[in-house]
Amino acid sequence: VKNASVFCGHSGDFYAAAAGNIYKIDSQGANQLQAEIVWKSDFYILAPDNNVYCPNQMKKTHITYAAGYLYVFNEETNELLKIEQNVSLPSGWRYCGWMDANTWVDTFVTSESLFVFSDDYKKLYQISLADYLVKELDLVQAGYEINPTTLSCSLTSAGLSFAGLRYADGKNVVGMINEDGTITANEKTATDTPIVSLVRLN
Repeated sequence: VKNASVFCGHSGDFYAAAAGNIYKIDSQGANQLQAEIVWKSDFYILAPDNNVYCPNQMKKTHITYAAGYLYVFNEETNELLKIEQNVSLPSGWRYCGWMDANTWVDTFVTSESLFVFSDDYKKLYQISLADYLVKELDLVQAGYEINPTTLSCSLTSAGLSFAGLRYADGKNVVGMINEDGTITANEKTATDTPIVSLVRLN
């Protein structure tokens, strides 16, 4: 199979989306794997096989996006649902379940939302994990320049921690992008020196 998206389920099992289907991968010893189809493509829905599947801890599902639609896979029922959106989301999702200095990501998952940066990093799209509704946060209009490399989050906590430039006074600050779409800055962190990295502790 040329294209495949591999992701770890909430139960610890591994899955692969390939050729429009979703497979459950089982180990058959030290050097052998067995793939079982758990979702078979139909005329209306094909499992995106070259996209990232992000975890939704709230519903124990996985979310991906392709060709203007959100797709939600439920490993308990082995169902894949296509959810139409009225907001056009960026096509390239780069998500990693761990922090790595060599990994470039623009998609972040918290306990309540999935956040995706626009291609120019001027907007942030927030997808609710409860109902999959999408909100758009214009970072420039909110008065900040925030790069994905200075963001940090947790699957068990709400909101995004960030380090970025505040346009109002030209200060670099550490703050939070809250789940309600507001941005709060910690005034004690305001500095003229760029803040290079940020690591979330909880």
